[in-house]
Amino acid sequence: MNSILLPEGFRDEVSDLARIEHKYKNKIINLFQSNAYRLVKSPLIEYANNINSLNTLKIKTNKNHKKLILRDDITMQIARIATGRLKKKIRPLKLCYYGEVVRDKGSIIRPERQFLQVGAECIGESSYLADIEIIELALISLQSVGIKNISIELSSRL
Repeated sequence: MNSILLPEGFRDEVSDLARIEHKYKNKIINLFQSNAYRLVKSPLIEYANNINSLNTLKIKTNKNHKKLILRDDITMQIARIATGRLKKKIRPLKLCYYGEVVRDKGSIIRPERQFLQVGAECIGESSYLADIEIIELALISLQSVGIKNISIELSSRL
């Protein structure tokens, strides 16, 4: 088979980049877990709603069924899991995750439509210390995989 089967924004990864991505993803997830973040794995496909269907790739189904989408961001799935299956767990709830996400359209800056997302969320903590912890984990994660000259910008709606 050849690349004619791959839509724009998708590619096979058969070089050392696949090995490096796997190594770095594991390094970051291990860092999160060593800081008491619980690993969660969410499905690639879910039903569409008003919140999760902005830049998603839709899957056609019978007109009698709900619309299915491929996830374009794991963060909202973590919120769904935290307020559903993990609703009764003691807060703060520290969760980490990784997985492929798929976008309906790429952008000029990021033409890829499929990529790996790795993240962590601290849910239900009102102290600013949780924000500091997440920022510190993000910084250490990026440094641990060799990224230099890191700049973190913060903003608020308030």
